[in-house]
Amino acid sequence: VPVDQVGRVIGECADVGVAGCLIISANFAETGEDGLRRQLELVEIASARGTRLLGPNCMGSVDWTTRSTNYIGDVSPWLRRGHVAGLAQSGSVTDAFIHGPGSRIGYSRIVSIGAEVALDLCDYLAYCLDDPETHAVMLFVEGFKRPERFLALCDRALAMGKPILAVKVGRSSQAQ
Repeated sequence: VPVDQVGRVIGECADVGVAGCLIISANFAETGEDGLRRQLELVEIASARGTRLLGPNCMGSVDWTTRSTNYIGDVSPWLRRGHVAGLAQSGSVTDAFIHGPGSRIGYSRIVSIGAEVALDLCDYLAYCLDDPETHAVMLFVEGFKRPERFLALCDRALAMGKPILAVKVGRSSQAQ
């Protein structure tokens, strides 16, 4: 869906009861005032109607536990299922999870989170902690929307014995 039509289409989906949508399109808040307006429209739709949104500006997800995918890249059918969840705020890192030497790890799921309009890293992490098929979580983090929630989830993971491996990028004061 072209970026200028995403809000309308998501609204129509919400009107007919679609519970969740994947937004691959980019050019939202990262592009300036018009993009921010488009992104805020998505936030309003999601919060007012309870629609869950993955993205925008993401690659989708692959879930070996449910044998489902909505990923826009190539996914080898030979990747082995395992017990590690890979969550990344970067589509290229998500692709590296799938195609890199780490693909021998064996994943329960891989999620390209994107711009986190309605669901953020903490929502996906909480889901993975509750999932009995996930025994460890790998994170590629560009930033935290809810740092206190993230720390609480890390404490919970520690108490559960589910390791979290996190790579946090950015050295600027804002990124830190």
